Amino acid sequence: MGRTIFVNYLSRKDILSAIATTDKKIIKLSDEEIIDQLIYDIHQMKISDSKIRKAWSKSMEALFFNEFQRIFSFTPTKKFDTSTKLKNELQKQGTELAQEFEVKLSPIYISKISSSPLHYLCAMSFEPASDFKKFLFIPLEKQIILSIFPEIGAATYWPMEKDAKLKFIVKELKAVFENVEEVKVNALLLRKYATKETINKLGISTPQEIAGFAGLDVIEFRGPNVMLGLSGLKRRHDANVDVITRVGPFTEIDSETLSLICSKGAQIKKYEGLLSIFNVLKSG
Repeated sequence: MGRTIFVNYLSRKDILSAIATTDKKIIKLSDEEIIDQLIYDIHQMKISDSKIRKAWSKSMEALFFNEFQRIFSFTPTKKFDTSTKLKNELQKQGTELAQEFEVKLSPIYISKISSSPLHYLCAMSFEPASDFKKFLFIPLEKQIILSIFPEIGAATYWPMEKDAKLKFIVKELKAVFENVEEVKVNALLLRKYATKETINKLGISTPQEIAGFAGLDVIEFRGPNVMLGLSGLKRRHDANVDVITRVGPFTEIDSETLSLICSKGAQIKKYEGLLSIFNVLKSG
């Protein structure tokens, strides 16, 4: 089964804890079978709303830390100190924008994922859903999934496609927050990030029209501290590292907390990764 609905982002342990049955035989079922059992239990209303909400929150948290997303910056604010305040404002602005876009907006569902940093997960869709249980089974690709960090001044958006949903969410963010801008994950940001943060992987694209030679597509360096290693290579072996690292644009970097790929976006592995991007941007 592909990752299309929320249950596919749940661990086996989380699914087993959510399933209604107490039959110990359940642990012998395959991953696909326990997913089917959870879906069946939800449809048959055998699981409490609070338990379903908890499972959904866990799945959205897993999606946040595993998928590449778009990143937006805005002026940090403390006015959304509760999820209800943020939900009401998003619903109000979203309802008005839906008329402009000639779409029907579902109710907005929100969960507080973390208190430090303050992280709200917000989900909505242009697909009809009269209640939360129906919303759960809208394919994730047809949902609008936002992570909002009001006190940091950051938001992430998934899925990545450039479509009406993206245009809608950009307008909604601008209606709710001040000075909203998309963080461009490009070669300039990657080069800047690599010089200021510890990375363990660096990919450099070497297209013939830029590099001036054929035969290589990508030069890749790996190690616990790539930039330190390159410095050592230059110092101890007189390697012309400066030329090598400028033969083409930086296209991919990876660290313990973050992955950045040009034109693909950012994967936040830990909250520190999100903070590090904004630290790099602030450093100029």
